[in-house]
Amino acid sequence: MLSIDNAFSEQDIEAFDLSKEPGDIKAKYGDNGFGRGCLLARHLIEKNVRFVDISHGGWDTHDDNFNRLKETAGMLDQGLSALIADLQSRGLLDDTLICVVSEFGRTPDINRTSGRDHFPKCFSAFLAGGGLKGGNAYGKTSPDGQEIAENKIGIPDLNATIAYGLGLPIDKVITSPDGRPFTIAHKGKPITEAVADAVKSELIRARRTSDAGARRREVRRLVEALHRLPRVGPPLTDQDLYDEDGFPK
Repeated sequence: MLSIDNAFSEQDIEAFDLSKEPGDIKAKYGDNGFGRGCLLARHLIEKNVRFVDISHGGWDTHDDNFNRLKETAGMLDQGLSALIADLQSRGLLDDTLICVVSEFGRTPDINRTSGRDHFPKCFSAFLAGGGLKGGNAYGKTSPDGQEIAENKIGIPDLNATIAYGLGLPIDKVITSPDGRPFTIAHKGKPITEAVADAVKSELIRARRTSDAGARRREVRRLVEALHRLPRVGPPLTDQDLYDEDGFPK
């Protein structure tokens, strides 16, 4: 087993030091655990860390929902918006896919203790950056929030959309150590409308470039081209995008 000193370089460890950030930057993210987590995430992304997870609890509002959410939702809004703006200004947002997800939603009905209970039937997720077409909402609930009325997707579809945006082979069969075959998103289908297919294969190749600087420049160029497209074309198939080993062509 490697010691911490051998596993990380001095530059890697410095990424975890938030004390050198200017006070106005730290204030923009928020003086709380989630805000500091978002700021740390930016540091790690700048160091080319491929996956960063930030947790934010406090949503299990079976009672006093509205008062409790003022603080919890406020932290989320502040930290997330600061992270998105910071990544955008540093030219990193197009190369980073941000996903805000939960295990289920909350009931549209308010219970007798002014709370909202578990509700897996209808809830939302948020995706930003990563070459996605921003400013769009996909799907719609009924007026009372009880049913999905339009463009229903399941958890496997969301996972497939995330994997599709990252250039992962969603149809490739992978065998677990105990011999069980599975795919990245089970039988989920990606929402291809979120990414313009005219540049998708190029975008995938650019994200796999080993040189980080070159990768970001190429991704930025392609995403700018994506935003200029008048409409989304027909989706490409996995055979168009991947070779027989499941890697981008």
